[in-house]
Amino acid sequence: MAMSKLLSANALHKLLQSNTAGLRILDCTYNVTAKPDYKEWRKQNFGKFEELSQKDSPQKQQYLQSHIPTARFMDLDVAMYPSKFERLAHYEPEIFQDYMQLLGIHHDDQIVLYSRGPMGGMLFSAKCYWLLRSYGHKEVSILDGGLDAWKKEGFELESKTELEKVEKGNWFARNFRHKLVAFEELTEKDASGKDIFERAMDFNILDARFRAQYNNEQDTGLNSFVVPGSFIPGTRNAPVAEFVGKDGKLVSEDIVREKLAEADFDPEKPTITLCNSGIQAAFLATIIDNSFPQANIRLFNGSMKEVEARAPQRINGGIKPVAPSQ
Repeated sequence: MAMSKLLSANALHKLLQSNTAGLRILDCTYNVTAKPDYKEWRKQNFGKFEELSQKDSPQKQQYLQSHIPTARFMDLDVAMYPSKFERLAHYEPEIFQDYMQLLGIHHDDQIVLYSRGPMGGMLFSAKCYWLLRSYGHKEVSILDGGLDAWKKEGFELESKTELEKVEKGNWFARNFRHKLVAFEELTEKDASGKDIFERAMDFNILDARFRAQYNNEQDTGLNSFVVPGSFIPGTRNAPVAEFVGKDGKLVSEDIVREKLAEADFDPEKPTITLCNSGIQAAFLATIIDNSFPQANIRLFNGSMKEVEARAPQRINGGIKPVAPSQ
């Protein structure tokens, strides 16, 4: 049975109550931390999923304290790794699948993701959604409104003192690169001598950051000593936070389409989403995928932080004029 990509708390509760075969719920709660030294991290931790899963973290403690019954814990700091230019980089498929198998996931499972925290508790579950979709898993859904929506309905929660050991799954991963776009591809010149940013009219290049960040009206999170502006010319701002209503749930389909239209979104053009480090951009990609399932959407996972490191002068939109000296 195929499920909607966006599930209400009531719908998920009914699935649990009916013991739906193949249902697997994953708690994707996450706390963003500074990027560790990627070389040292790789030496000590790369692909060591069992060891990484045993480490303590704020998100692991939040899961243990309370989670939806039967949910297992999917930790982005285990599922992904810090690379030279990315806070959360993708493992090769044959490595990543070991983690999903460790979680007891099977290739035909119907996976429901939820998290807590920013943007209706959907920011990090959407990152995991795009991750799993990238590796080829089709039956993936997100809990609309996250854990808060579940709690508001008064549904049961459970707790644990430690992660339970589960039987290994048979999940397998496919090549993920068709769902991502790399810096090298974005900046490669075509026969006319232009790269993708310079041919932005042929694409939807959507920046998912807050509007004030994009417009250089608040701290952008970028190094102002090396980055002259606040956005890359040719990109258009579609702040993903504005797609979440006051009730903490995704806005209606009509409003989603209105907001995308405001950013001149054309579903017939290839779409690229970006933000600062690939998390908000994954949420925006997920929202577009839900509304336009036939759209060609790719995530620039390294996003602005990678451009900052490799070509900071490209971030030259939104430069504030210097006030004349008195």
